[in-house]
Amino acid sequence: MSQKRKKQIPLPKQPEVNIGTIGHVDHGKTTLVEAITGVWAAKHSEELRRGITIKLGYADAPVFKCPKCEAIQAYSSNPECPKCGSKGEFVRAISFV
Repeated sequence: MSQKRKKQIPLPKQPEVNIGTIGHVDHGKTTLVEAITGVWAAKHSEELRRGITIKLGYADAPVFKCPKCEAIQAYSSNPECPKCGSKGEFVRAISFV
């Protein structure tokens, strides 16, 4: 688990897109979800103790678009644009399972 986690941003509405992660044991599914959302999906005490996912976990992530930046660089999961610092506009919420 990462020591520095982003604080989960409250979503203005229910996620409208679900993305499922599949893979073999210990191939980094939970770590991938954490890298994208900043939320460690394994919350059960046994999961934390053993470092494995036992129950289905999920995390929601917002998508913001910077009005000043172009193309792929305009999109981020942070309300503030990491490139220019402008306030991003909420586009949608995504749920990672």
